[in-house]
Order: sequence, then C-alpha cells, then structure tokens
Amino acid sequence: MTLDSPSYLDLSSALRFDHTYRVENQTEDLVRPPGYPLFLVPFQSTSGLNIASVVFAQLVLSGVTCLLLLYALVRVGYPQAGIAAAWLVAISPTVLLWSLTIMSESLFMFWLVVALVFTCGYLKTSSKLELVLSGVALGIATLTRPIGLVVFLAWILGFVLHSIRTKSLRDRWVELVLFSLAGGVLILPWMARNLVKHQQFTVSNVGEHTISSFNFAIVLSEAEGISRNEATIILDKEGELAEQFVWMVQNYPGELLAGQIAGINRVLAGQEMSRWARVLGENTWDGLGVFRHIRTMQLNQAWRAFVSNFQSVPSMVTTLAYFVGILQTITLLGLGILGLKAPLDEQNRVTL
Repeated sequence: MTLDSPSYLDLSSALRFDHTYRVENQTEDLVRPPGYPLFLVPFQSTSGLNIASVVFAQLVLSGVTCLLLLYALVRVGYPQAGIAAAWLVAISPTVLLWSLTIMSESLFMFWLVVALVFTCGYLKTSSKLELVLSGVALGIATLTRPIGLVVFLAWILGFVLHSIRTKSLRDRWVELVLFSLAGGVLILPWMARNLVKHQQFTVSNVGEHTISSFNFAIVLSEAEGISRNEATIILDKEGELAEQFVWMVQNYPGELLAGQIAGINRVLAGQEMSRWARVLGENTWDGLGVFRHIRTMQLNQAWRAFVSNFQSVPSMVTTLAYFVGILQTITLLGLGILGLKAPLDEQNRVTL
C-alpha cells in the first residue's frame, strides 16, 4: 500500500458495490480517472480486496508487457533492440516494485506498450485499423493515469512531424483524424463528465494540485523556513495556479528556478525513494538524504546521511535497490542517446 492506494480502493469499491464512481463528500473521482479502479473491481469482495491476486495479476501484466515490447520492435525489423528493451524492463527494480503495490503504474505501462505494438503494425502495414487501435490504447492509458494525455498529444505531434519529413502529411490527414478520434472518443466523454459534475473540463486536476501543493509549496517552504502546509495556505490565498505562478516568479524567481532544476535532477537520478522505503517497511527513510545536503554544500552532513543508511539490514536493502535503480536509469539514458545517434539501417528502415 502507498499513500494513493486507499483512494483507488474506495473508488473501486464504489464501482463494485454502489455502481457509482463517487466517494461521498470527496473529489477523488476528479483526481483519479477510472482506468485503475475498474481494473481492481474483479478483485473486490465484501471482505475486501484480494491483494495477493492483484499483485500476481500485475506481475503477469508486467511480463506480458516485456513480451509485447519485444514483439513491437521485431515487427519493424529491430529484434536486437526489442530483446534489449524487454530485458531492461523485466529486470527493472521500479517495474517490479510498482507491480507489488496497489498503484496504476503497471497497468499504465501495459497500455502504452499496447499502443506501441499497434503503431509499429501501422508503420509496417499502413493498416488504418491498427492506427485506430493504437489511439484507443492511448485513450485507455490516459484514463489510467492522466499523464497519458501528454503522451497522446506527443504521439500526435510525432505523427505530424514524421508526415512532414516524408512529405506525406497531405495524404495522411485522414489517418491523423482517425487516430485522434479513436483516443478522443474515450477521453472527451470523461472530460465532459467532469465538467458536469465538477465544473472542470479536464481528465484530472491532479496536475494542478501537485504543482501547487508540492512544487510551489516546497519551494516557498524552503525559501521562508516554514512548513509545506503553511506554504500551501499562503499560495491558496493568491488564487488559481496561473496566479500562483505569477506570484512565485515575482517574489521568488531564483528559488523557483533552483527548485525546478533540483526536481528534474531527482527524477533523472531516481532520488525520490520515500515511497519505496514505505513499501519495504522503512517508514522513516526519506531517500538517501545525501543529495539534499550536497545541494546546500553541507558535505559532512551528506556523508553522515549516507553512512546512516547502512546501520540496519532493511535500510541496506533499500539503499541497494536505490543504487540499482540509479544504475538502470543511467543505462537507459545512455542507450537512448546511442539510439538517437545511431544511423538507421536502410534495409530495415520503416517509412510511412
């Protein structure tokens, strides 16, 4: 279980037993689209969620995802890349960890790879059906995790750029519309539903909440030496997210920029480990506690924080998982750079 798990369970229980997607006196249904709670419904019973069955299903799902990733790249003539990608996902500590939790990451990854399979099929055969199915898969992915909407829009942009490069955009506009409608037919009704129930035409408001209550609030709390909750109260008085952003730029421009750079660094290096620690039983372990001190040039404190993570077996295990995660992140980034630089094999090149 993690911090978000109870929300998913409440919503899946409402679907299973009350036949509604709404938790009384809360707006969790606006925060979380229905993809993952629907996935949990078959595992719900009057005695609660069968967690072991969910974990097993998600582990199987992650395994199938690896095979689909291999299949997608084999279809377009890159079996070696497919094998490498499938193995990297299969041994990823992050993939394994999230498969063991009541969280939507495994299901989201599955639908993204399904979309990739159909997209590769379209590139190989020019089948409009596979293009439409790709759009449907991305629509389902978006209803599983809201960030899927960004991926869906990036997919459309990639389609357009490729068509422009091959001078076929004029011939491919019908297919572009089909792809967009295939995903939109799932996403737009959900956004309309939120407009009616919550007066917000959006897939989810989790993005605004995260930026305001975590990003801006953390920057403000560190700048003023106050708690994040106190910072959130101050920001709420400034109005909506756009108004908060303007206020932060006017009053804390340097701190805001430094906070964004630090956040990007944490994501790339896999430093946000507090949820991993909770899952593994180390409730007081908040990342390594090292990089925060390095950033503030407190090198002695950074060394003490590093050493403290080897004082018990559980924290040693968590620290090892942390370093394995960083190693894999560096490996993936390196392979991605090599893949972008490597010339395409003319014999295996796939064109539209």
